[in-house]
Amino acid sequence: MAQQSFIGVQELSKLFGISTERIRQLVKEGMPQEGRGRYDFVRCALWYIRFLQEAVKRRTQPGDVGGADALRKERAASLSADTELRLLALAERRRELVPVEVAARMFDEAVTTFRAKMLAGIHKTGIRVLGARTQAQANAMVEEVIHDALRSVAAVGRELKETVREGKNGRDSA
Repeated sequence: MAQQSFIGVQELSKLFGISTERIRQLVKEGMPQEGRGRYDFVRCALWYIRFLQEAVKRRTQPGDVGGADALRKERAASLSADTELRLLALAERRRELVPVEVAARMFDEAVTTFRAKMLAGIHKTGIRVLGARTQAQANAMVEEVIHDALRSVAAVGRELKETVREGKNGRDSA
């Protein structure tokens, strides 16, 4: 049987091209050590090769934070964000976006109009409903008030579309 020769941490670190501190870390991760400061170069080299191969595998597997997959995910996210910005710019050029101020103003106007129409309709219809001969007639009168109020809200919606189509920014038309 051939006699094994052992080398020290300094020599092993030079042969591997890494620091002595890294050798100590690798020992903690499982690299074979024959005794304090004594290493079998062949066994350590084989272990280190397998260790590096596993590290390469881990870096190319999905979910590895430090690997190629993470870089691909980061690039995809960046492209996605760039695409969203381009789509927003295109929608803005096509006048498909509504400024928040315009939408808020139109919403307030729609709610105010609906409320006013409902209250006015109830006051006008209240007396008429009392004169209704059947439940169906009373229901029809109330439905008429509701539909009138909804038509007013729809008109506000059409106005909003027209505002967007014309490219008004809400400041000109406020």
